[in-house]
Amino acid sequence: MTRYVKEIDCELTAVQIHELDLIIVTVYRSPKDNFEKFLESIDNVFCDIKLKNVVFCGDFNIDFSFETSTDNERKKRRFLDLTPIYNMHASIKEPTRVGKTSSTIRDNFLTTISETIKLV
Repeated sequence: MTRYVKEIDCELTAVQIHELDLIIVTVYRSPKDNFEKFLESIDNVFCDIKLKNVVFCGDFNIDFSFETSTDNERKKRRFLDLTPIYNMHASIKEPTRVGKTSSTIRDNFLTTISETIKLV
């Protein structure tokens, strides 16, 4: 994962669980990043992960809510356009940050898993 990390643009940590053919990747994207570099890193990570079960979670600093600003909508669309290519879907549909005057979905889980993994 270290080859994909670009400080400020894309910070990643991962753990692989061989018995479950699973990798869990956490991500942090700074709101002050270069969004194009972030997308490039994420696309490369998605492309290189060859495991069946993938969980990609963290603070993307992209509001996944339905109605957002034009700049956020552009970033959200560009990011979400990558997910079907790699058979991933976003799992969080409710706000993860709720304030007095607003609520956002900036934290999310993207996964290739369509059902619960059962530990034996």
